[in-house]
Amino acid sequence: MKVAVGSNNPVKKQAAHNTFSKVFGEVEVIMRRVDSGVPSQPRGDAVVAGARQRAERVRASVSNVDFGVGIESGLFDVFGVELDIQVCSVFDGARHTIGTSPGFTYPISVLNQITAGREVGHIMEQLSGIKRIGQKSGAVGYLSKGLIDRTYFTELCVIMALIPRMNSELYGL
Repeated sequence: MKVAVGSNNPVKKQAAHNTFSKVFGEVEVIMRRVDSGVPSQPRGDAVVAGARQRAERVRASVSNVDFGVGIESGLFDVFGVELDIQVCSVFDGARHTIGTSPGFTYPISVLNQITAGREVGHIMEQLSGIKRIGQKSGAVGYLSKGLIDRTYFTELCVIMALIPRMNSELYGL
């Protein structure tokens, strides 16, 4: 099986590899940066749109792949609470299957900076002192004091997106 991930982030590649190999066996994962078509700090429906567009664009840009995978992080307002949630879209050329990670909230000081137009990655690098935090443990790793890292956090959204594909007879795939 050959899978293309629409990103140059090694965390996303590793999460896709870990998950697809557990579900399907041997897998080759290719990374390719593609434009998400959404703002760099997306919110709400734009997070889902970004994941879908990354999946479509990477599948179109790499030959002979079974699936394009788009992973996008962003903020969702859930009853007045802003949660950081990752969305994964797995695209086979005809259909998308979508999954999300669990969500967590940022300290108000971080949320205020996001609202002012700054990106989470830059804010969290400054707060934590960890360069390229998004390619390492991530904000979730820092804020959870290492109880969950970004790779595992990302694996969860990939697993959720693969549930319909693992149960194709139930989902009509």
